[in-house]
Amino acid sequence: MKPVTLRLNLILFALLAALTASAQQEQSAIYDAIGLLNAKHGVNLIMMPDVPGYQMIDPVKGVVVKTAQMTPLTGADVDPKASQQVIMKILARNAGLKDDATLDAIKEKFKDNPFLREIFSAGFKRLDADKALIPDQINGNMISTSSGSPGVNLVSNLTNGSADYLIKRANEELTISVIAKLQAFIARYPEFKILFDHTVTLIQPVEPYDYQKKLGALKCALKEDLDVLPAQLPLLYQLPRYKTLNARVPVMTLIFTASAVVNEMNGKFGLGKSLHDLDSCGFLQAENNYAGVIRVVSAVSDGLRKKTLSGDESLEYDYISPSEIAQVTNNNAANKLELSRYFLGLIYQHVSAIPFWVGQGKQSAAELLASWDKNEKLTSLIDNIIASGSKLQSLQTQLSDLKKNDMTIGQLTGKSFFSVERFTLYNQLIVTSMQLCEPFVSGSDASSALKQEFSRVTNYWPPFSQSGISMVKAFSQKDYPLAVQNLSSMLQTVSQYMESREGDDAFVKSAKADAEADAGKDIDAINDKLKTVNVQLKTLSGTDGPTVQDKIAISGQTQALEQQLIVLNAQMDAAVWQKKNADKVLFTLSKVIEYYQLFAALTQAENSAAVESLLETYALPAGSSRVKKETAANIAINAYVGMFFARSKSNGTGFTNQYGLTAPIGATFSLGAGQVGSFSAFVGLVDIGSIIRYKLNSQGAYEQNINFAGLVSPSLHFVYGFPGYLPLSLGAGVQWTTPTTTADTHIQLMPHFNAFFAIDIPLFNLAVSRKKGKDM
Repeated sequence: MKPVTLRLNLILFALLAALTASAQQEQSAIYDAIGLLNAKHGVNLIMMPDVPGYQMIDPVKGVVVKTAQMTPLTGADVDPKASQQVIMKILARNAGLKDDATLDAIKEKFKDNPFLREIFSAGFKRLDADKALIPDQINGNMISTSSGSPGVNLVSNLTNGSADYLIKRANEELTISVIAKLQAFIARYPEFKILFDHTVTLIQPVEPYDYQKKLGALKCALKEDLDVLPAQLPLLYQLPRYKTLNARVPVMTLIFTASAVVNEMNGKFGLGKSLHDLDSCGFLQAENNYAGVIRVVSAVSDGLRKKTLSGDESLEYDYISPSEIAQVTNNNAANKLELSRYFLGLIYQHVSAIPFWVGQGKQSAAELLASWDKNEKLTSLIDNIIASGSKLQSLQTQLSDLKKNDMTIGQLTGKSFFSVERFTLYNQLIVTSMQLCEPFVSGSDASSALKQEFSRVTNYWPPFSQSGISMVKAFSQKDYPLAVQNLSSMLQTVSQYMESREGDDAFVKSAKADAEADAGKDIDAINDKLKTVNVQLKTLSGTDGPTVQDKIAISGQTQALEQQLIVLNAQMDAAVWQKKNADKVLFTLSKVIEYYQLFAALTQAENSAAVESLLETYALPAGSSRVKKETAANIAINAYVGMFFARSKSNGTGFTNQYGLTAPIGATFSLGAGQVGSFSAFVGLVDIGSIIRYKLNSQGAYEQNINFAGLVSPSLHFVYGFPGYLPLSLGAGVQWTTPTTTADTHIQLMPHFNAFFAIDIPLFNLAVSRKKGKDM
């Protein structure tokens, strides 16, 4: 192996080793609670019912050491002296301490835990003195361990579709204008790169004139991106403005959570694994009560899963059942009460750092558990929690069966199938998961205000999540417009809130400062990466391998680094723009939503009629020509549709006069004169008047003989816009056209004087300068 390749491999190996080392294995709270219960009674094993009897699990290592139909416990299994070490190691792990933590260090961590702070005060019972815990023989009453586991002629289609639209209001160039404007827009809004990676990559290098050829590829890319959009949505949190939105608008947390949980449930996993995977999601670190409730649900759900310390974190695990609880406690009420205290103690330890806000105060989720310390209903509480877990398990099993059935139907029909029953089950799972929060919302003597806030969020989450379920269902069925509409309805909640606070100077200033600070961190991080890449490039530039293979390898690495440099520079441009325009991007989410809807709609544009419909939807509304008259200055993509008169010199025989239908498309630079009207300079690029004339003469017939040379028609006109609401304009200037006798593929432009009287159709405003005192 050559030096450069070896160095890169060593770096990759080191990174992999670091990631592996940082991965933390966990054991569920219910297993640890059983381990504590048994160890307090001198039994140093977790005994879980299993066919044909019990599984004997090491409570410290989390591995199965043996199975037995009877329970012959001898030696270290029933050594009270070893029991204290077992308890210490379980508690140390749950407190985030090292395995060899001292007893004093452990007691310090649990001194405020009402359920576990006295666990060392009493001694350890001997086996022969505690027959109530160990059954003589397994009764064999076991629970199943199965887990829930483009057109024929795109140029003609687009041109004819645009001509149809311009007969009413616009033209084919509008489609190009949408994409051209989109290119500039997505460059400043990095969420499009996250959600529509394939599409953005395709759009960026496409010139407007080449759009027609790329329509098919664009639609394919959009469909690929939309298929995985729910999974990508939580990744928006890595962007500065979404971190700020998540902090300022708590409901944003639920949007991210709904997308993450429902999307994973819609895959191969059930709710338990989906909730568990939330612990790695940055958006749940937001300091709001929505994030707090979801983190609590995740902690309790994890606590009920039958997951040992050595269990693979990537797998699905069942919830423990009531019958299994009955067996591990030998149907003994005192044992169940003790197990309940240990379980709640471990949950208390896990949620003690989760904050909640009531009024101006900040409290811990654990405060809602503390009052259960002396509550005589503790046993019934644990019964209710376990029953909720058991119901979740049953629903997950049903969901697994439904997924298989839907998949079979989909394979038979050739279309993705999503049954009504499956939609209902998702909702039932979400509602039932909230029942895991019972210790926090009922029967507690804690602050009533905190309980009410916790209860409010738990009641709000299930109906809100229905939008997430509907979104994932629509994406599954390839109904992209409906799916994006569901997403839009969720995001609109955030947008409306931000817009309602736009007049609050203190709020705007604070939110802007947060977004600028986050963007600044991104800029610093990108700068560090740029420095690293530049150093690597400099190192490689001085490296010349002794063999041809070495030179090829070095060349490939250089190209990869140069490509990385391009990507980083693009990210830097976006981050710098985001920082400079922090206040704008925080309050323009509605515009982003509009483009999401456009992307979804473009996937359905199969022909010119569909293109025309899109143009009508996303063009400026009728009457927008008055914007030119009522603003100080305006720059817009524009079309004019009307009659023209032209005068040109013909082969030295004098001047030739022409007249007919014109439909030039280009850009206008306008000055508003209020009641007098407007004055514009129009720079045209193409003219599709001949296509419109053909369709009018042929009663809307499809024109197939369209060539690019015949469409190119640059022009320069000075245009007067009539005052008031009349969208009429008078223009005069010069236009260059290609004679009709020219070959289809050859452009030979000839200038002539041209005047027109036409309807003014602004398509997109690129820049508007308002008059003082005007608010439009």
